[in-house]
Amino acid sequence: GVASGASTVLVPIYLGEMAPPNLRGVIGTMTQFACVVGILFADIVGFVLANETSWRWMFSLTTGFGICQLALTPFLLESPRWLLGRNPSSSKARFIIKKLRGFRYDEEVETEVEHYLGAAKTQ
Repeated sequence: GVASGASTVLVPIYLGEMAPPNLRGVIGTMTQFACVVGILFADIVGFVLANETSWRWMFSLTTGFGICQLALTPFLLESPRWLLGRNPSSSKARFIIKKLRGFRYDEEVETEVEHYLGAAKTQ
């Protein structure tokens, strides 16, 4: 329950920080849509497996999803916005921006960094 509530709050924040500005709205909307589809899927599975013989499968299915999420967590990138907020000259933030956006030139990365830092100043 706590993990589900935390992920409902933290995932949109993380995706909003990682998404390029022109896709933030779409990604935020799709996150909410995926959450609703997940609830529908959970209701369908619960309806099918909620009987005297299959209820254990329902619990093992949720445990499997939780273990999968936990195993994939180390592959998440740190937020470049957070890294730049702590250290505006962060080379790790620049590397992550270059990796996320597929930039080839340092000038493109520096333009994105300026956007992040400019947005942080206006807040």
